[in-house]
Amino acid sequence: MLQAAVVNGEGPNRAANPDNRMAYFGRAVVTPVKGLDVGGAFEDYNDSTGVGVQAAYRAPRWTARAEYIREHNRRTDVHATGWYALAAYSAIPQRLQVVGRVEQFDPSDQVATDRSTGYLLGLQYFIRGDAFKVIVDYEILREQAVQVKNNRGVVQMQVRW
Repeated sequence: MLQAAVVNGEGPNRAANPDNRMAYFGRAVVTPVKGLDVGGAFEDYNDSTGVGVQAAYRAPRWTARAEYIREHNRRTDVHATGWYALAAYSAIPQRLQVVGRVEQFDPSDQVATDRSTGYLLGLQYFIRGDAFKVIVDYEILREQAVQVKNNRGVVQMQVRW
């Protein structure tokens, strides 16, 4: 699969581009073996660039996915990095899924204490497939320096049509 886009950044339904600046995006994903997708992406703005790699594996009852992203701001020479790894297991097929995720974000390689890490455990209860479900999760967030009381529990209902 190949995807590409060139956008003016002015938002939907805007024909004008007053600064004449464009943003460029591209993504390529290949499936070397059944169930495994591996890919890479890039983005280029007038002041920054970014690259990413991703992988996902799907089996009948479980899914695993990971992604790594690195961005470079050319004005400030700051590099930001982030990654996540996610696993989901269908405890009751078509009805209940257990999800776990670990993620990390470092907004600046020039600040030694700004990295944060999150650990999430959740459940998805499918009422009518993926179109109508209830999601419950709890995330523990750990900052590299000063700990902030920002752990969170979320309960949400999603409906799509």
